[in-house]
Amino acid sequence: MKLLSTRTFVLGTVFAVIMLFLAGGPGMAGVARGAGDALQTPTIQVSPPSLDVTQAPDTVSVHSLTIENLGSADLEWVIAEQSTSPSALDITLVEVATGLDEPVNMANAGDSRLFIVEKDGTIAILDAGAVLPTPFLDINARVGSSGSEQGLLGLAFHPDYASNGYFFVNYTDNSGDTVISRFSVTANPNVADPNSEVVLLTVDQTATNHNGGDLAFGLDGYLYIPLGDGGGSGDTLNNAQNETLLLGKIARIDVDSSGGSAPDCVGSGSGNYTVPASNPFVDGAGNTCDEIWNIGVRNPWRFTFDSVTGDMIIADVGQSAWEEINVQLASSLGGENYGWRCYEGNHAYNTSGCGPIGDYEFPVFEYSHALGCSVTGGHLYRGTLEPPMIGHYLFTDYCTGNFWSMTANSLGGWTTTQLPGSYGFGLVTFGQGADGELYVANISNGKIFHIVENTAADQIAWVSVSAETGTTPAAGTSVVDVTFDSTGLVEGTYTGILRVHSNDPATPLVEVPLTLTVGAEDIRMASSGILMRGRVVGGGSTIARALVIVRDETGARVSGADVHVTWTKPDGSTENQIAATSATGRAVFQTSNAAQGTYTIEVTDIVKDGYWFDSTIGTTMQSLDVP
Repeated sequence: MKLLSTRTFVLGTVFAVIMLFLAGGPGMAGVARGAGDALQTPTIQVSPPSLDVTQAPDTVSVHSLTIENLGSADLEWVIAEQSTSPSALDITLVEVATGLDEPVNMANAGDSRLFIVEKDGTIAILDAGAVLPTPFLDINARVGSSGSEQGLLGLAFHPDYASNGYFFVNYTDNSGDTVISRFSVTANPNVADPNSEVVLLTVDQTATNHNGGDLAFGLDGYLYIPLGDGGGSGDTLNNAQNETLLLGKIARIDVDSSGGSAPDCVGSGSGNYTVPASNPFVDGAGNTCDEIWNIGVRNPWRFTFDSVTGDMIIADVGQSAWEEINVQLASSLGGENYGWRCYEGNHAYNTSGCGPIGDYEFPVFEYSHALGCSVTGGHLYRGTLEPPMIGHYLFTDYCTGNFWSMTANSLGGWTTTQLPGSYGFGLVTFGQGADGELYVANISNGKIFHIVENTAADQIAWVSVSAETGTTPAAGTSVVDVTFDSTGLVEGTYTGILRVHSNDPATPLVEVPLTLTVGAEDIRMASSGILMRGRVVGGGSTIARALVIVRDETGARVSGADVHVTWTKPDGSTENQIAATSATGRAVFQTSNAAQGTYTIEVTDIVKDGYWFDSTIGTTMQSLDVP
């Protein structure tokens, strides 16, 4: 059977109910047990504990679920289901405000108001569907905004704003340098005091672009400050890898000065903060900047903390080819190096002076400039008005208005799907209301939009079961076939839960998580996938060269796939490399200026369009003796 709506079944007093709830779908009330249940002693066990299925689009697979009764009474059960397609989002932008002057950021103060940062140095308030006539803050005279990436760029309210009235801003001053300041609200909750500024720190900027500009408090209560690499093109000064500068970093400071060490790279600021002792680069005054939390970012244009998990998601604008999304889990101790300028996304950019590839964190998603020019990071949806969007991180591109949705998957990674439609030039920032609703702003026309979802009524039952009712005898088992049907589903990850209610007094509820990952066919190595050659070139240096050929299951060569390999050299050392396959499905790797002896190359991963593929079929390792 395959059901699209809830059905009600009436049984006797002894039963179990299995109900399927999928993210974004309507809930279903449980059925109370009858008084006679107390006389029964069933003990239920459901296996496997989860069903995790990966299959291609428009295919069907069948999997068994076993209900075992370890007790002494018969167990009657009913299976009911409700299924939707939570990953196949179809969004619409609904205009909620207009007339803003170059909006570049939005934040909430824990109430119904949405605070809108305007590039020239003012902050407006959107309340009850109207923009208030008086700005919340006006510091236009001290903000330098002549450059396209300069201005008042960031806003974050203190976690205890309701009691202390503090909020923090990130702006470029009239000299073009970054300023991180604290302000206070007045007795009027809609007006801040422009004379209350306390400058915490400043950062000298070497150009007008790549200023970063965001601010956010983590769930740890610390203030995080993403900063660009100082601008220009290609980070010619290698600022992002220079640990004595804050450029190209994400800083973390304690604005409550509750402990830690003294400020280190304060610039000309007051230093009215401390550095958390757990910051990964703390070494006292001088040397590395103690404020650094992460390094190796180019121009992080909007980052966010998930209000539920505490994970940090960073959208980093690329140089000329690749835009990227990075994720730092809440469990991280900091210190990640996101690779710029050594790497742009997953691709080598300027590896002069760089360390082994294993020293760097690579993005969970990247897209090429065929789909846009500059990523605009967003937020994870945690509201209630758009249930299918729950748990989705939305982001867009500034040039094309293409949208993507990213969700955590059962493998510990992330699945990203490009959404239908595009919304044109100028989507520069996202905002999140205190209620978790998401907004996006267009800098070119001054409009604010609420993001709404259209697919709630368009249900696709991707899971069905073989039996509607059944009885499991004492000490017996029942097997139910669970069918996963990806017909009509877009690529992505779909999640749900089988809730098995029973009259077992010890285990009245068993939950079986469900995951369906719909993806392209696996890319697999051809049987003659690696060719190796060694030769001696001028000067007597040795080159070991490997050619990797990637084919799909039909035998066709695959272009645009990133092949990850590990070399093992004669002295036992290793070197990791990444190369993209050409139009003929070939990726070339080589090591040079190495000692003679045996070289081994192993293909460790293949990735294409955000999906990691099986590279264990066929030849994945070859050795070569270089004379």
